[in-house]
Amino acid sequence: KKLLTAEKGNLSEDTLQLVGQTADMLTEGGLTADASDLIETIAAALAGDPKMAEQAPRYALVAKVVKMDLDSLMNNVFKGEPDAEEKIDAALQTLLTDVPPSRDLLNRAQTIAHILEATGHYKSALAAYDKIAERFGNSSDESLATQAKDIAPAAKLRIGLVGQPFTVEGVTVDGTPLDWSAYAGKVTLVDFWATWCGP
Repeated sequence: KKLLTAEKGNLSEDTLQLVGQTADMLTEGGLTADASDLIETIAAALAGDPKMAEQAPRYALVAKVVKMDLDSLMNNVFKGEPDAEEKIDAALQTLLTDVPPSRDLLNRAQTIAHILEATGHYKSALAAYDKIAERFGNSSDESLATQAKDIAPAAKLRIGLVGQPFTVEGVTVDGTPLDWSAYAGKVTLVDFWATWCGP
């Protein structure tokens, strides 16, 4: 904090990196109150520095996430702790209510929803996607609003496919028709990609 105060209005990248690493260590050590306090101090220092003010909202968001201990809340969902899904749902609602809309907030909220979806917590994932769409749907940032409006319907479509029959049609690399029946009753990995994908 003394470093941040000493460089008030003219914060160096080295100081920002050092203090940020300290906050990371505090977070990893479970000292979330101290970590969030330090990250809030970073956000305030950035807000007072004309060259770096645009970074302040990102740090304010991180401070809120650390203070809410979202990582622990997510771990409790994975462990099947009682009321864990309700707690992460409430935490996401608080985050979306308390933090001004931004690309960083949208990404953070989507990550929570994606993890819930990927781990089979479909009801909580759908609720999260709906909250995101509601929060960002009327954003003054048109690209954010457009992205948010597509989130919930796409998630409902994906989640609705789980457990449904699946057929693949097309041709193999050598041009012969794909015989999907040859895969009946077998565990089959279908990898979707495009010509522009790196792999």
